[in-house]
Amino acid sequence: MIKFYSRTDFYTICKVCVCIVMLLVGEDAMSQERARYTLDSLQSMARNRYPQTRQLLLASRKGDESIKVIESNWLPKTNVVGTASYQSEVSSVSLPESIPANIESPKKDQYKIGLELSQLIFDGGASATSKTIEQLNLKSETNRIEGELLTVKSRVNDLFLGLLINEESFKALANMKKDLIARYDNIEAAVNSGTTLRSTMRELEAEIIGVDQQMVENKAERLTLLSTLSFLVQEELDAFTVFVLPEVEQPSFEKEVSLRPEYRQLSTQMELVDYRNELIDRGNRPRLSLFGNGYFGRPGLDFFNNDFRLYGMAGLSFSWNVGGYYTSTHQKKKNLIDKELAENQIELFEIRTKSQLTEQEIEIRKLQELIVKDSSVEQIRTEVKEVAAVQYENGSITTTDYILKLNAETQAIITSSMHRIQLVMAYINYNTILGK
Repeated sequence: MIKFYSRTDFYTICKVCVCIVMLLVGEDAMSQERARYTLDSLQSMARNRYPQTRQLLLASRKGDESIKVIESNWLPKTNVVGTASYQSEVSSVSLPESIPANIESPKKDQYKIGLELSQLIFDGGASATSKTIEQLNLKSETNRIEGELLTVKSRVNDLFLGLLINEESFKALANMKKDLIARYDNIEAAVNSGTTLRSTMRELEAEIIGVDQQMVENKAERLTLLSTLSFLVQEELDAFTVFVLPEVEQPSFEKEVSLRPEYRQLSTQMELVDYRNELIDRGNRPRLSLFGNGYFGRPGLDFFNNDFRLYGMAGLSFSWNVGGYYTSTHQKKKNLIDKELAENQIELFEIRTKSQLTEQEIEIRKLQELIVKDSSVEQIRTEVKEVAAVQYENGSITTTDYILKLNAETQAIITSSMHRIQLVMAYINYNTILGK
């Protein structure tokens, strides 16, 4: 069942709604206490608090540990060894009976425990190249994460733009409702004096309720945008939060995309191929090490002495994987294919990114032209609406005619504000695409 309010009740309700709207959008003293956020502050919070940012720290720590592992190759290597064995036969020496000597054969049970030390003194430069590769791997991983964070930055830009346009739309609707209520006051007086039909006032009531519905939808949209942005920046944002449109200069429309983290990642991958091939060459070089071994057991170096005793040796060891020169050819060719793939990906990335920059530049120039026309359109729409308001109160035009003029003015105001905001955000998005 539909409930109709009396004129007095409806008038009171409208007045209360206007007060609420003024509290929400008015520039009063209370608004100074509201939380204010710039786009830079939101971007900073998103970067510092978004869970993916922690991957940068973890990647850095992982890279440091990898380099420490490589550096440990130059530390002395220590091994504790021990064996106990029983042999089915051992060496023996038989001398002629004319030689008065007795050489005791080694025992079949033999034991050894000791310490073996080695110190690398030359590895052909493999360790130095391995460190460079790990540093490049860290650089590549960091740029990969930065590329993903750039997507988060773009998302913050979009939400910020949506909130600013939402706010301007809400202000325009509030002004439209204020205008309708003013017309309602005048029509109510005319209805009371019997010069205007009550149906005219009822039409205004319906329009005011319709604007209320649009404001409800506007508030719901704002809460949705705020909720999504809150998750990204890890900050509680409420309906009273104020967002400040930044002042940004027009970009120079350059098309250099080398600042993008994705571009730097692909370039690093190409550089990695060269160092991986270099590591293959260095790994095939000779290696020199010092060693020193000490043992306790039997038999020792004197194989015919069956006493338990200490013995040892020290020296210089040399190794050279000559066969690696023949087996590394295919691995190096495989690495070169990876480099060609990275080069191809860079070409595709440049084409795609420069296309986005061109589209954004066209959008900027379009908005600049529209803004030049917006002020004239807005002024004309306001003048037409004011004339229509007088005609409406005089009864020379219908409610529908007046509402059409009022809607046209409201739309012109919203469009003008939207174009100004979109232009600033288009500047920001252009720089974001560049990687700035």
